[in-house]
Amino acid sequence: MTMRRTISLVGTTVIVLVLTPVASAEPGTSEVSTNAWHSTAAVVTNVVPITSAFVQQRCLTGYIFCKLTFAGFSVVAAGEQVVLGGDIDGARATLGRGFGGDWIVRPSDIATGRTPMVYPEAEGADDADPYLPPI
Repeated sequence: MTMRRTISLVGTTVIVLVLTPVASAEPGTSEVSTNAWHSTAAVVTNVVPITSAFVQQRCLTGYIFCKLTFAGFSVVAAGEQVVLGGDIDGARATLGRGFGGDWIVRPSDIATGRTPMVYPEAEGADDADPYLPPI
């Protein structure tokens, strides 16, 4: 693709997006434009770096890449638990935390202001510190 063709394609895309009523509508003006606004915000949050930090502060990359990173690290940590410690239950809990939670930001999350769980709490976790000896 030549440089001239690329510039014209980008220019045409920008013009179409600016002139489209749904893309330029103020959020909340109608139900259709509100749904389109929330859907667009959810897609951008899922794939564009830094925008996902507005929804989930643990993620600077796109939300999907961030979730894949947490899941990958949980596989490494679970493997380490099994190989070095033989802790199958701990490895299962670590994998549950890495692969659990929300994999994408949904338009309903944007509309309600709900924070997606990229790295949920472990099953059965309580507020007590497990390393403190009983009194």
